[in-house]
Formats: sequence, C-alpha cells, structure tokens
Amino acid sequence: MKLHNRQIKSDFWTDSDILKLKRDIRLFYIGLWQIAEDSGCLEDDPFTIKIILFPSPSDNDITIETINSFIETLVKLGKLVRYEVDGKKYLFIKNFHKHQKINPAQRPTIPLPDFISFEPFPSNDRVGKYKIAYKRLTEYLQTTSNIKENKIIENNIKELDLSWDDNQDVRREKIIRMVNYLAEKMSYK
Repeated sequence: MKLHNRQIKSDFWTDSDILKLKRDIRLFYIGLWQIAEDSGCLEDDPFTIKIILFPSPSDNDITIETINSFIETLVKLGKLVRYEVDGKKYLFIKNFHKHQKINPAQRPTIPLPDFISFEPFPSNDRVGKYKIAYKRLTEYLQTTSNIKENKIIENNIKELDLSWDDNQDVRREKIIRMVNYLAEKMSYK
C-alpha cells in the first residue's frame, strides 16, 4: 500500500452521513481514498493502514482495534464493501469512482472483486479504465447481507436450544427471547 494524491469534493463536508461520524473516522475515511489503488480497492489490513495513516507518536490513541471499529462503522454505513479473494480480505470504497476521476488509471496490483473490471488501453496495457458493474455490486451486497442475517439466525437458533422435552411455556419463552433478540440485531423493531 502506498499513498496517492486524491481530491476531496466540497460536498464531503456537508454530507449528512459523514457529519454523523466522529472527526477521527472522517479523517480515516479520507485517508483510505489515498491508500486505495485507482480501482478504489485496498487490502483490509488494519495494522498496515494504521502505520500509513496514523504514524505519529501523538496518534497512539488510535489502535488496531480502533482502526477495525472505523472500518466496521464505514461498512455498516455502506461506504466500504468487504470482499475476499483466495482467503485474503480486501475493501472497496463504494463511491470512489463517483468522486475520483483518474485518467489514465493504473493497472491493479491487488485482486478485484467480480463487480469491477479493468480495461487496459491498446497503446499501453499498464494503464486503462475501470468499469463498475453496479447491478452486480448491488447483488453482491444483498447476498452478503443475507449471509450475515442467516448466520445471526442460525447462531441464535443453536443458542435457543429448543427441546421438545421443555414444557410449552418454556418453549414459548425461549422463542420470544430469540425473536426479540433477532429483531434488535436486525433492526426490525
């Protein structure tokens, strides 16, 4: 990972989603744009990200756990998309190409998710342009969201431990606890 020059548009400072974030997360998010390759992708490596973005001794309050929580916050907000290739984790900055106009774009050095493609220029295959298949990205996000919800349900069903040996009141109480828990976790309340 290396730093790149990137633009910050003026509407960043008035974006209602961004304004809800603490100052350190906003700075972190801008830093991710600079670490990302021209594809908008970067390695999901909190240790390296910390070293690059917060190297000063005065940044010792920003730990690896803090970086992890920043990433998780941005994923939940829909600003970052996690993906995996050959067991290695990566991040894609969702609106990177909407805000960063890079011409010509450098060939990627890290694997791309299946919703991004690189088209090299005929005159020089080291540079080109990126294409985002937004329909595929949406499908990917829906699939990963469903996988997460299914894991929550699966884990809670295991935790529920309904036994037909329990009397009807005990079973009912366990089911009500599970439904309330799931409603809270999945924001259905």
